[in-house]
Amino acid sequence: MPGETNDGGPDWSPDGNFLVFLRISEDGAWALHLYDFRTQQVSKIPDSAGMNFPDWSPDGRMMVAIAPENKGLVVYEIAAKKWSKLTDLSVGFQPYWSRDGKYVYFDTLVENEPAIFRVRVADRKLEKVVSLKGLPRRAWGSAGAWTGLAPDGSPLALRDNSTEEIYALGLDAP
Repeated sequence: MPGETNDGGPDWSPDGNFLVFLRISEDGAWALHLYDFRTQQVSKIPDSAGMNFPDWSPDGRMMVAIAPENKGLVVYEIAAKKWSKLTDLSVGFQPYWSRDGKYVYFDTLVENEPAIFRVRVADRKLEKVVSLKGLPRRAWGSAGAWTGLAPDGSPLALRDNSTEEIYALGLDAP
């Protein structure tokens, strides 16, 4: 990106003309921005302060993001330049669209009962897809607690099968 900035969480528009990303300012505040490859201009998405992990819809007409302070999901209608709430459930990892663009999937790792949910964008109907209770998950690290969808639409979740141990070493110096 042009200039010295702290950017992250990018996602390409389906037509390849735009990149949506998170830009963190010097004071630590963040908002969503668009980079237009045709004009090479960066613009802030209105009313996106504090939003995180944007993801374009397959048709490019909308994008979903985690609401400020992880208070659910919001969807942005590109043509109307309008945000609206999808759900109030806290999101554990980046939301992702179904291939047909009718649903947004997300996990609730941070809730008491972790699960993968989906919300139908047209009417905001929420349904649990699968429980993740008892599935060992890594909360942090390079892959984090990743979830996603297989090409056939079945849910995927990264399982932590590792062991972590703490060692104390002694040094016998002459």
